[in-house]
Amino acid sequence: MQSFKESAQLMWRGYKEVYELEPKLILISLAQGVSEGLFPFISLFFTSWIINILFTQPTFEELIPIIASALLLTFTANVLANGLEHYRITLYYQAKDKKDMKMNNKVIYMDYEFIENTEVHELRNFLDMAELSGGQGLHYYMLETKGLITQLISLVVASVFVLQIFTAEVPATSSLSFLNSGWFLVGVIIVGIAYFLYASKIYERGVNALNKMLESATHTNNIYGFIMNQLFDYQSGKEIRLYKQQKVYSKVFKGMSESTGEALTTMQNEENLGTTKLQIWIHLFLGLGFLFTTLKAIGGAIPPGSIVIYTGALSNFMMAFPEFVSNVSQLKNNNKVLKKYFEFLELKSEKHEGTLPIEKRSDHEYELEVRNVSFKYPGSDDYVLKNINLKLTIGEKMAIVGMNGSGKTTFIKLLARLYDPSEGEILLNGIDIKKYNYDEYLQLFSVVFQDFGLFSFSLGENIAASTEYEKEKVLSAIEDAGFKERYDKLPKGLNTYLYQNFEKDGVEVSGGEAQKIAMARAIYKDAPIVILDEPTAALDPIAEFEIYSHFDKIVGDKTALYISHRLSSCRFCDEIVVFHEGEIVQRGPHEELVKDKKGKYHDLWYAQAQYYTEDDEGEIKEVVLT
Repeated sequence: MQSFKESAQLMWRGYKEVYELEPKLILISLAQGVSEGLFPFISLFFTSWIINILFTQPTFEELIPIIASALLLTFTANVLANGLEHYRITLYYQAKDKKDMKMNNKVIYMDYEFIENTEVHELRNFLDMAELSGGQGLHYYMLETKGLITQLISLVVASVFVLQIFTAEVPATSSLSFLNSGWFLVGVIIVGIAYFLYASKIYERGVNALNKMLESATHTNNIYGFIMNQLFDYQSGKEIRLYKQQKVYSKVFKGMSESTGEALTTMQNEENLGTTKLQIWIHLFLGLGFLFTTLKAIGGAIPPGSIVIYTGALSNFMMAFPEFVSNVSQLKNNNKVLKKYFEFLELKSEKHEGTLPIEKRSDHEYELEVRNVSFKYPGSDDYVLKNINLKLTIGEKMAIVGMNGSGKTTFIKLLARLYDPSEGEILLNGIDIKKYNYDEYLQLFSVVFQDFGLFSFSLGENIAASTEYEKEKVLSAIEDAGFKERYDKLPKGLNTYLYQNFEKDGVEVSGGEAQKIAMARAIYKDAPIVILDEPTAALDPIAEFEIYSHFDKIVGDKTALYISHRLSSCRFCDEIVVFHEGEIVQRGPHEELVKDKKGKYHDLWYAQAQYYTEDDEGEIKEVVLT
């Protein structure tokens, strides 16, 4: 009983969700379902009436009103059904778009840790596949409600006429009077219940086979989606052709096709076998029904013309009944997918949501302290960071260096609270950052990650990260980031679209130019804490030196944290912190660290020393070897 209650509650929640997305869709589906359910019986009723009248030898004048009424009602019902169908489909697409927007908004606003979680990606892919290949989930409620109502109305109306077949009595003097026995009706009810239970089992097996196929194919579909994005990305298209990767992709496609094909074949065999069995039973029952109706007519229990409406009603009943059973079964089993839909929308991290407001300070006096912080990614037992202790004082320029995989970027993610520490705490002005309002805390940071993202929007929107922005402020950020020379050549200025995904006249920018735009975005935000996570890796040494030296002036009294593989770019920082295998192994100014021959910084510096030379004033310059 509890399972039935939970199932009913989930169904109600599904319809409530559809109603909230597009209220008219449910109402129009009900109206269309009722009209289409009644429509077949209008022609049956008038045909039967006309045939019965014909046996009384009526005049032409008597038949005209009946025929005219039949044509008018049939025409009206047909026009109404078609009009409702077009309107319902329009509402369906509107509801579908709103549902997709809701799910996309969930992705945009969900915590970052879910974006890096494979299980979340596969959950979203499962829902997409369930909709596309099986019409399941919320999609079922939006599209199939009309059919369910149509079948229900057909069954109710047909049952009224079918019941009359059993209640119409053959004269007692007839040899067919045994057809008046009530056991025929009892038998039909028993057979109907048995069929319902049997069909439900078969349909459930079919749906389970579909769900099993979807679950097994979710990972494959995840790979397929990634590959398709690669194929249609003109930027990756160069590598595919230059390195002749076509055969690699073809091999992957073949393996995916074979795997999916096997699952689909199993599912289709299950469905075909079940459908064949049910169709045999349905047509057997339909034949017996026609025989019973004909014998009743022969026995004199039914007027000759009424055979049309009774056999038609019986035919409609026998056709609607299996479809209704199928829909009810699918509606019940659809809950498995619908439940996952709500699970996706309700994804919520265990991240503590603080309420303390961030004090707005014009002097940028925000001090960060990391105390005994260790971190391992969700689902992993390996620590990426171990017992990190660090204080970033107000106005300080700090550099973090280390080999790849030493934990530098993960450390930045913790500072920006994209993740929370597994152990330890991070303090802002002496207070645990978890206690602050999350959105306000994020406003303290201007971060440029090494894998920053630019979008196929206008240049102004990319820099401001908004559709509305201060033009003069954007232009100032462009100049400070060293992008002014390229900007002057853009055809539409700030309205120039980047890339050609959406606009055919969009411009392509080089890796170095893209990094300057990302730097301009950080400048535009004007946050009190600036973090640069190797954003200049694509720039040549001279361009990088110019940006860092200029950016240091732009930062001014703000607190700044720099990460770079080029150690010469970090020499202007107040302090350099060396990360190695998730731990801080050294810290101090460049001159002190480079003298420690046993230290990691010394190894890193002299590994790059061949690329550096000193000028006449003793300044380190990076050179290109020939």
